[in-house]
Amino acid sequence: MHSALYTGQVRHRRFAPRGHAFNYRLFMAWLDLAELGEQVPLDDIRELNLRLTGLRRPIDVTFDDLILTQDRAAIVGEASATDGSLFVSRVGQRWHVGAGGRFEIVFANGQIVAWYELTNDPQRLHNLVRGTALGPEVVFENEKESELNEPPIASVSVRTELVEANAVRTVIDVERRTSDSEYGEGRWRELVRWRYTIYPTGQIFVGVETASAARQSARPFSLTVSVRDVDDQAIHMLSTPAPNGSDSGGRPIGVAAKPRESGASLLFVPYFGDVHLSFETRSNVNGMVTFVAAPTGDHLDARDRTCASAYLWLAASATLTDAVAAREAAWFRSPTPLTLLIGDTSTGDGPCLFAEAGFVRARGAYLVEPDRNLVRWRPPATSSDAARAYEVRDVGGRTAWVYVGPQLHEPTVPTPDGGVVFQLPAGTNDAATVEVLLANP
Repeated sequence: MHSALYTGQVRHRRFAPRGHAFNYRLFMAWLDLAELGEQVPLDDIRELNLRLTGLRRPIDVTFDDLILTQDRAAIVGEASATDGSLFVSRVGQRWHVGAGGRFEIVFANGQIVAWYELTNDPQRLHNLVRGTALGPEVVFENEKESELNEPPIASVSVRTELVEANAVRTVIDVERRTSDSEYGEGRWRELVRWRYTIYPTGQIFVGVETASAARQSARPFSLTVSVRDVDDQAIHMLSTPAPNGSDSGGRPIGVAAKPRESGASLLFVPYFGDVHLSFETRSNVNGMVTFVAAPTGDHLDARDRTCASAYLWLAASATLTDAVAAREAAWFRSPTPLTLLIGDTSTGDGPCLFAEAGFVRARGAYLVEPDRNLVRWRPPATSSDAARAYEVRDVGGRTAWVYVGPQLHEPTVPTPDGGVVFQLPAGTNDAATVEVLLANP
């Protein structure tokens, strides 16, 4: 907690041309409005009153950090909609993202601090992550003994940026830096970046990247996801199929959980590369359950950073059953490739994307490149359980028409890097042909 009342003394003494000295006590109140916003939505504040009693003389009160009240802005869609369309709004310093009638999540200080399952809770009365953050949070492994002599971390700075917002998806970047300086002006110690790609179906794909400026190599880390009011019998650990002839289960790959009396389901599938995972479930007396996923193999890359990806699906229990969760976890670990007829697949640009079979885990989309003005494929058979997103690259601002069989599909929207993206609904089987036609340059 940063907010505090600081006390001290002001001293002065002069010897010439005439002796003069004074010494008096001084106090200053530091109110961290970001902390205040964790308890009270800042956009609802109408007035802020400070009262100081017992003063012998008038004092000056100076504010150096003011946040506008009633500061709301609708970016895409309407939160009051019930048709499943995506909406994004800024409320003070928070970002609200969701799909009308399905779900809503709230970002504050770079964390998801609220999740509402709107199918069964349209009034948003039950925050399923109240008192914690959904995640995936990064938990670094214990420091080596040689690193314990480093100066303590003095400050943490967080930056949240809305990168993309349209009818198909929302992309939010979060960056968190630790510093040796109290005001973040010194050497940064550890850097963590998250990129959240959020689809109106409640599917959230997260890319995680870490780096260290103070160590010769970045520290490995675990990913954690927390949720409220989950009984032990409502937790379903997901694993790979058992080897033939083996009585033991396969390797753990994810977890599905159902908060009680909410009608909601959560799927959490982490990915650190082709390594084994260990899962741990931690509960506290306040009804909070945290799932901790840690890699058990060597997952450091050669660029002095560690990477991970995660698949979160927030949905109604009727949609996200245990059987669907198991198939989705297996698909995310080993994506089913497209049957490409014209064009080619792409791996994307940038670190920590974890592309395989044309599917980029960190974006939650299959990436394809056209052959001149056309690209054609058949969707993977796994698209029967959940919606799948597709991104056509190198469109160059041209108009694109997407056909699923003979039907024109909408919406199709441009991306900031010159492509187009769209999402096909669940049930699109591998017998259908998807064709993207591009206008001539």
